[in-house]
Amino acid sequence: MKIFYVAVLMLLIGCKEEPEIVIKNDKIYTSLEKALENKKEVFLLDLSNQDLTELPASVGELKNLEVLNLSLNKLTELPRSIGKLENLHVLDLGWNQFDHLPKVVCNLKKLQDLNLDRNSLTALPKWIGKLKNISNLSVEQNRLGKLPVKITLLSQLSTLDLDWNNITELPEAIGDLKNLSILELRGDSLRKLPESFGALRALKECYLTQSELTYLPESFGNLSQLKTLILANTEFTIFPEPICELENLEELDFMFTKLAHLPNTISNLKTLKTLGLIGVDLEELPESIGGLTSLQNIKLKDNDLTHLPESFGNLDALETLNLISNKIVELPESFGNLNSIKEINLSSNQLIRLPESIGDLINLEILDLKKNKLTELPESFGKLVSLQELSIEKNDITKLPESFGSLSNVLKINLSENMISELPKSIGDLKNLEYLDLFGNRLYELPVTIGELTSLKTLDMSSNWLNKLPISIGKLTNLEKLDIARNELSDLEKNRVSKLFVEDIIIDE
Repeated sequence: MKIFYVAVLMLLIGCKEEPEIVIKNDKIYTSLEKALENKKEVFLLDLSNQDLTELPASVGELKNLEVLNLSLNKLTELPRSIGKLENLHVLDLGWNQFDHLPKVVCNLKKLQDLNLDRNSLTALPKWIGKLKNISNLSVEQNRLGKLPVKITLLSQLSTLDLDWNNITELPEAIGDLKNLSILELRGDSLRKLPESFGALRALKECYLTQSELTYLPESFGNLSQLKTLILANTEFTIFPEPICELENLEELDFMFTKLAHLPNTISNLKTLKTLGLIGVDLEELPESIGGLTSLQNIKLKDNDLTHLPESFGNLDALETLNLISNKIVELPESFGNLNSIKEINLSSNQLIRLPESIGDLINLEILDLKKNKLTELPESFGKLVSLQELSIEKNDITKLPESFGSLSNVLKINLSENMISELPKSIGDLKNLEYLDLFGNRLYELPVTIGELTSLKTLDMSSNWLNKLPISIGKLTNLEKLDIARNELSDLEKNRVSKLFVEDIIIDE
C-alpha cells in the first residue's frame, strides 16, 4: 500500500525521479463499475480494502490505467485480462493472500512499482527477471527463503524491500543490480553477504537489522555512495574494518550489537553525521573519535563508559549527545568546546562534578543530569543562555550558584529530590520560567524574588521544610498549579495560601 500512495504522489507532483510518467487525469476511481463507464479517462484505480476475493476480468478493459491498488483484500489470483493493462506503471498487491505471484504479471512490460507486502509468498518466480522496467519492488513480511538468480536481471531496480522474510543468503550475482539505491533486509536470517555485494556502486541505504551477520566482505568498502548503514541487533562482535572505507557514510547504527570496542580507523568516516552505539558494551571510546568532525548525533546509551576522551571536545558539529545509563564520573574540560551542541542527556551516570567549561555551551537547549551524584553546579552554569529545559532531579545538590538566575531563556526546571536548603535571590530573574519542580528538598524558606517569576504556571514545593511562603507568591498571576503538601506550614499559613487565585492547589495530603 505504501508504494501505491507514494507512486500516486510522484505522479501528481511530477517527481523528478519519474520524468517519463505524465498523468493525464488525477481523479482516483474507487469503484470498478464507475471506472468502466469512463474507460478511456481512468488512470488511477483504488480498489483497496473492499474485501475482494477475486478481481473481475473486466478490469482489463481499462487500457489507459497506470496505477492499480488492490491492497487489503483477500485475493489469491488475478484474471488473465490484467495482462492487457499495457500502460500500468504501479501495481499494489500488498496485504492479500497470494502464495505465488500470478504469471500474468510478467506481461506488464511498463510496470515500475510492484508491492507484494504481507502475503504468503514462499518464493519469487524465475520470470520476474522479465520485468525490465521495475524500479521499486517490495516483498516484506512474506515467507521467502531465497531469491531467484533472475532477479539480478532487473537492471532498473532502485529499491528492493525484503524485510521480515526468512532469507539466509543473496544471489552471488546481486552485484549486477547496478542501479540499486535502497536495500532493506531487516529481520531476515542472512548469515553472509556475497563478495559481489561491493559492486552495488549506486547503493545509498542498506538496512540489515536483526540479521545473523558476523562479518562483511572486503568488497563492502567499495560502496562509495553508501550514506546509511543499519546493523542493529546483529551478531557482530568485532567492528568490520571495511566500514571505515565508506567515504560518504552519514549514518551508522550498531544498536544492541556486542562490539565492546571501536577501531582507531573510525576517524576515517569524515562524513558521518549519526552514530548509534546503544547497548554495545563499550567500556571506552578511542581517542580517534574526535576525528569525526561531521558528527551531529551520537547515541551511547546503556554502555559501560567511565569517561570520555579529551578529543571528544573536537566534535564541534555535534548537536545531540545521549549518554544515558553509563558509569561516567566526570567530563573532560574539552567538553566545553562542543560549540554546536543543543541537547545533552547524561542521566543515570555517576557524575560527581561538572567542568567549569560547561558554561561555554552557549547553544545548549536541553540538559538532563538526573540520577547522578552532583553536589553543586559550577558558577559558569549561568552562561547557558540558550537553555530551555533543565533536569537535575535525584542528585545531592545542596545549593545553586548565584549565576543560576542568568538562565534567561529557561522554560522548565526540575530540581526535585536533591538537598537544596535555599534558593539564590537571582531565581527571580528567570522571567520565562513556566515549570519549577522543587519536590523533596530541604527548603525552609523562599526568597521574596520568587514572586517575580511572572510566567510560572506550575510550582511544586511539596515535601520540604517550609513553614511560611513569602507574600510575593501572590504575584504569580499565571500560576495554574501549586503543590505545597508535606511541609511545616501552620494552619493559618495554609488558610492564607488557599485563598490564592490558583486553579489547582494542593496543600494537604
